[in-house]
Amino acid sequence: MMSAKLTIEQIRKISPELSFLSDQEIEGIRNELYEMAQLAFEVWWHRKSGSKNPTGSSPLTNNRDTI
Repeated sequence: MMSAKLTIEQIRKISPELSFLSDQEIEGIRNELYEMAQLAFEVWWHRKSGSKNPTGSSPLTNNRDTI
């Protein structure tokens, strides 16, 4: 699984209006956006597949979703 995050410099280039924020503030915003994207993916996956587990239901849970 690839885990490449946008760099602070890339974010500043994409959104120059964030130039007044510190690197730490931009990093915090970036991390929150990645968390929100992960949540959106999980909701989408659950609606699409009926499972909260991207690999499907675990045999250890007797086909019950416990995540």
